[in-house]
Amino acid sequence: NIMTLGGLALAVGILVDEATVTIESINYHLEQGKEVETAIIDGDCISLSIAAASVIAKVTRDTMMRDFCARFPEYCFSQHKGYCTELHLTKLHEFGPCPIHRRSFEPVAQPLLALEALI
Repeated sequence: NIMTLGGLALAVGILVDEATVTIESINYHLEQGKEVETAIIDGDCISLSIAAASVIAKVTRDTMMRDFCARFPEYCFSQHKGYCTELHLTKLHEFGPCPIHRRSFEPVAQPLLALEALI
């Protein structure tokens, strides 16, 4: 179907153009010694490349959390994937933070700050 092939060509062209503009923009800013960071609200709804990166990031995170669950089974990482769920908070309260917990994660940071105040 010509319409389908035309639509596919248009979609691929848009993706290639979007990626090229993004890469050229990043290279320009890096050459200028500028930080490259732009927040795009609902970017996964606007950009197919952002949406694809979001899916890849989620699948990667889920895989990492299953691996961490094997190392730290008491935290049940394969169930909550590290998100701030009731189960995650319960396990964190029960066992304290493990080496993979971010110290900036609020439920970890608050007790650490309180402990530092006592020292």
